Amino acid sequence: MLDCLKTKGNEVGKSKCSILALLQLLATLSVPLAIGLYTIVHKTNESDLARQNRRKDLDIAGGNRAKDESIANEVRKENILVEYQNSLAKILLDHGMTLNGSVSARFVVRVKTLTAVKQLDTVRKAFLIQSLYEANLITTAVSTESIISLEGADLNKLHLGSTEDDTERPSHACLSLAGAILTNASFRLDNLNGANFTNAKLRFADFTDSRTDYGQYCYHKIPPLSVSFHSAILNEANFMTALYDNAIFTYAKMSKANLQKFTCRYCNVVGANLSEADLTGVTFNGPANIGWAKFINSKLINASFTDGVNFQQSDFTRANANGISFRQSLFGFMAYRNVQRSPHYTKPLIRRELDRQLTVMVLVQVLVNIFTLLPYAIVNILSLQMENTNNLLLKTQVQLASNITLIMYYVYYANPFYIYICASERFRRQLIHVLFTVPLNRWKRQPRIIINQVLPQL
Repeated sequence: MLDCLKTKGNEVGKSKCSILALLQLLATLSVPLAIGLYTIVHKTNESDLARQNRRKDLDIAGGNRAKDESIANEVRKENILVEYQNSLAKILLDHGMTLNGSVSARFVVRVKTLTAVKQLDTVRKAFLIQSLYEANLITTAVSTESIISLEGADLNKLHLGSTEDDTERPSHACLSLAGAILTNASFRLDNLNGANFTNAKLRFADFTDSRTDYGQYCYHKIPPLSVSFHSAILNEANFMTALYDNAIFTYAKMSKANLQKFTCRYCNVVGANLSEADLTGVTFNGPANIGWAKFINSKLINASFTDGVNFQQSDFTRANANGISFRQSLFGFMAYRNVQRSPHYTKPLIRRELDRQLTVMVLVQVLVNIFTLLPYAIVNILSLQMENTNNLLLKTQVQLASNITLIMYYVYYANPFYIYICASERFRRQLIHVLFTVPLNRWKRQPRIIINQVLPQL
């Protein structure tokens, strides 16, 4: 400032003095401004830090509360299960393992069971059902019907099947879950001989690779019925690679079900709805009844129906039947029955003639089947035995025989036409009538243009 005063008369000095004064003023003002900005930023950081700490505290408190609620919920469910077991044990001690036919005891146990399974998780629910099964309270192993009915029971996501860690197949033979709600239930790899799922709701249920033991019988299985899904809801259920004998699927709803490589012997599928189901590689061995079933828009690729399968009134609208195989199904039986109902068949002479022709056709069919199928089976067995041999000549001979018998095997699918032509005079007459007589008569009935015009002579 002294320099500023000394150069007061000088214009240049005045300018320098003004700039210096301005800088000093700005420096004086910037100090409180910087302090204020620092204070604001510091408070903002402290506020953010406090907010983050508060959020962490809330998250920790929420996690602790969730853990406490989970522990409390687990304790509550465990108490429900223990209380149920204690009350069930008391009832069984008072009334015996079969409840001695007491209607009131059965009703009380049913109510307690339905109440308990509705509040339990899937693990405890499976434990409860397994306990009832082992006590023969929900089986038909000792009586004609289940002692405790589980109709309407909430058994969603019940897991009684095998897991990846299991080394043995589980078995629930004679299990009775009729009318139960079993959405997303699992019976993978399970033995279900004699099981009863009548009217059960089994949407998305998993029966992958489940089995039935034909030699194991339940109390009421005379004649044996291995498993019953009568009128059950099996939409989008999974039966991949399952193997059943004498199974009942009558009037079951099985739309969009997965039955890839499913095998069913002596099964009854009357009236079942298999629309849009995937039956790729399925096998039905007879005698089986698939009458009045619906296969609308279903996949039947490489499916096999053999040995007397009845398809009366079945609906295959828009089904994909690429590679399907019908062998010895009841189409022939239905044709035989239609012949018997024919008006001409009632005449004695015609009846005897048709009986003779039908008998000859059947006998010739059996003989041709033996000569076309048996060699192929024998050569296949021999080829399996020759896999480890080092004799190239023998291998070549077996391969040649295999090719020849394979051609004979393919002839099997075409031989019925030639058998019917050779064995049945009526079939020959009908063939000639359809191929020649009918087209010739149609050609004769075509209108002809008659030229009836007199041309003038020039």
